[in-house]
Amino acid sequence: MTAALWYLVWPPRTQAGYTHQAQQTIGKFRSQVATARLWGRELDRDHTFLATASVGLDEMETDATNTLDQFAAYQPPAGQEPMRTEVTTLGDAVVTDLGELRIAARQGRTATVVRKAKRLGDLLDRIDTTTSDVSS
Repeated sequence: MTAALWYLVWPPRTQAGYTHQAQQTIGKFRSQVATARLWGRELDRDHTFLATASVGLDEMETDATNTLDQFAAYQPPAGQEPMRTEVTTLGDAVVTDLGELRIAARQGRTATVVRKAKRLGDLLDRIDTTTSDVSS
């Protein structure tokens, strides 16, 4: 049992393992941003309340922060520093954009949440580009 837990939490030590972890991290960022975008769309369609969207956006920001912190804590293998920089820079942008959405929602600025959520498409494009960069 201890060996199984050790395997699940031990940081990646090889370039392949680190690349896999980077891909997993980027996938989580994509999910968090796409979910935040859905909250904005549903708010725009009057299918949810601002207070409900605010809770969802808070969760997405918290999840993105935790995802970024976990990846940033890994020591990259030699030669993988540029990948680390690329993924953590992307993570910083994700956390910043989701934080701006959460703040606008908590301040009751529905139109701002909707507008910023629509712009998350650009961030999703950036995530897809980073996915391609990391995978090649």
